[in-house]
Amino acid sequence: MLQYREQERLIREYCTKQGYEVYKVFSDAGISGKDIVHRPAIQELLKDATEKKFDMVMSWKINRLSRKLEDAIKIVNTLDRYGISYQSYSERFESDTPAGKMQFQMMALVGEFERNTIAQNVKMGMKAKARAGEWCGGAAPL
Repeated sequence: MLQYREQERLIREYCTKQGYEVYKVFSDAGISGKDIVHRPAIQELLKDATEKKFDMVMSWKINRLSRKLEDAIKIVNTLDRYGISYQSYSERFESDTPAGKMQFQMMALVGEFERNTIAQNVKMGMKAKARAGEWCGGAAPL
């Protein structure tokens, strides 16, 4: 959780330097980025966007929006529909140019690939532990 606080601190610092006012922090810390349906903060962000409560969204990385390409594109398209721009703090690109849109989509695709690779590796490790007769969960059952 410390890394999320540090990311927020750096983004707030950047916003202050740029003269941006921070409307709200939408954080689904500890909730998987595999989809947006089960992420209350993203749902709230999208609702507030439809009410035009802010004019820009910034996240640490694109994969903080979503680790699913389809959802990341959906979020940014929704923002765009309401005249709200999106910026990634650590991945610089121009979101209003064709090249910038392609760069965004490629980076979102890499985020989905990373998530799928991690999930595949975890499953493989759990199967190996199960075959070896080891416990694959959290705390061992009593």
